[in-house]
Amino acid sequence: MSLNYLRKTDEAELSNIPNDYRQSFRYPFSPASVSKQAIMKMKQEKTITERDIKICEFLFNHRFATALQVQKYFSGEYEYQSIKNRLDKLVQNRVINQFSLGQVEDKFEPDGLMIYCLDFGGKYLVSHFTREDTTDWFSHNNYQGSENVARDLMITEFYLQLMSSIPDRVHHFRKNPQMRVNGTNIVPAFEFSFQHNFQKKYVVGEVVRSNEAFITFKDKIQKVEPLFTTNAWKKFFVDVEEEPILFVLTEDDLTARDSGTVLANGTDIERYRLTTTDRIGRHFGDKGAFLRYLPETNQLREVAIKDFKEE
Repeated sequence: MSLNYLRKTDEAELSNIPNDYRQSFRYPFSPASVSKQAIMKMKQEKTITERDIKICEFLFNHRFATALQVQKYFSGEYEYQSIKNRLDKLVQNRVINQFSLGQVEDKFEPDGLMIYCLDFGGKYLVSHFTREDTTDWFSHNNYQGSENVARDLMITEFYLQLMSSIPDRVHHFRKNPQMRVNGTNIVPAFEFSFQHNFQKKYVVGEVVRSNEAFITFKDKIQKVEPLFTTNAWKKFFVDVEEEPILFVLTEDDLTARDSGTVLANGTDIERYRLTTTDRIGRHFGDKGAFLRYLPETNQLREVAIKDFKEE
């Protein structure tokens, strides 16, 4: 990983973003930066396209993304540089915003890795031209520590690889769903549902970065545990008769093994699988895309999840 700030060459190493980096935005967020009338005029004049609206909706749902991730979202239909140029144009028009990550705050690095997020112009587009409810969108939600930025980008990457593997079978995908179990508020990293052999199934996911397993992850998963070990899940997944399975997305195999140790020794959760940012680059139905933890040997075994294989 480069020193001082993230470079463009770090785009393929998103899971290794340092925890102490700071965001530096190209533009400050301000409702006065662009008017609804100006956005509507650009749409009428076709300066803003349907593809632009899809980009805005993608950022609305996933908060942060790199140009490479936006290209993946369109299934490689457009060249990387074409997507990058269009994103930068949308930033210029104050539809979306971009930031770099570095050790120094408020020092935007033009040659750094650009991470994109929604701005007020994009919110207007999403409000008027999609079915999304933007009532709870606030620009201050884009201000996050680099640890949370990395976590969000890992979830975005998981979503993109899921859609690449079973695009026609995913019903929905939500990042950071708000839940309340036994009087306690819990917020898993993500949850989604998909179809397998005409049966709907749910997955709840958590993200574990390196050196987090035995403290941060342990505390969080023990708080979430009743969702998997009691009937609490029935309140949220009302259209199925089987509890959700837990997926744990980690940075590497070592962190996956440590997370497995926490799950085996610190919880009663039985249905879970582990994976890493590298492993999700495979088709989700391939052997090795996911891992099973073997507590008797403290080892990991590569597995294939049949539900993700082609039907």
